[in-house]
Amino acid sequence: MFQINTANNIATLTLNSTAVSMYDNEEFKKEFSGIISKGYKNILLDLSKADYISSVVIASLIHILKQSKLQSCILKMCGLRPKVKEIFEITNLDKVFDIYQSREDAIRTFR
Repeated sequence: MFQINTANNIATLTLNSTAVSMYDNEEFKKEFSGIISKGYKNILLDLSKADYISSVVIASLIHILKQSKLQSCILKMCGLRPKVKEIFEITNLDKVFDIYQSREDAIRTFR
């Protein structure tokens, strides 16, 4: 589901799909939990390929954000396409998540 790249103490998870549905949700959560359990404190989720994210996955992202904070991790997102960005804005989750337009912008803020 993700391409995972770890460099400079940042784990970058790049979504490999244009859509994340409720059927992908368990794998989605499992991959995130795996990164957190490996001790990465800086996590970047690149959603630049996603045109759609289901409400179930949005709920999982909120759970993952809470889990990240409990483990003293920093979770950031980047590359939200218009439809996905609109979902975050309508639900006011753009104020809850740390979202950047580009991967480079997000990575710079970890330092």
